[in-house]
Amino acid sequence: MIGRLLKGLIIGLILGGAVGAGLHFGAGMLVMGGLVAYAVALGVGVLVGLVAGKPIWAQDGKIEAGLKAVFGALIAAGAMFALRRWGNLALPISLPTPGGPQQLMLATSPLSAIPLITTALALFFEIDNTPAPAVSEKSTGVRVATSSSSANLDDEELEEQSASKAKKLKR
Repeated sequence: MIGRLLKGLIIGLILGGAVGAGLHFGAGMLVMGGLVAYAVALGVGVLVGLVAGKPIWAQDGKIEAGLKAVFGALIAAGAMFALRRWGNLALPISLPTPGGPQQLMLATSPLSAIPLITTALALFFEIDNTPAPAVSEKSTGVRVATSSSSANLDDEELEEQSASKAKKLKR
């Protein structure tokens, strides 16, 4: 569980930090406007959905990653709305600009808002991907037929086999 949390934390911070730094330093965007903020949130939601949890390149991970990408985009847009609506806090960092120092805000700065959203999403997807605990044969007392010969049996034969195995277990 702790490993999954650390993995989600690392994935979220790396993806969000890279996108936020690219917008801030690469594009020179100190403040994200409304439309840009939601577009970026949708994009990073898709990106985190494809990478966190069971990634798209994992075996049997394409459908799950696709669903996570769609819902990740929606959740990220909702998180951006909530952050811009109720999280308008001033950060203790002022950046020098040609017009004078500019105070950064939590909700509008790509260096803070994007990593916050991606980390929360990656943590959620990693915790959601925790495998179920293995059920042992001794704890349930029931054995599941897994051989290829039992795949061709009809329901009556399977019931007879399970009944005979249950009688053997009682002895």
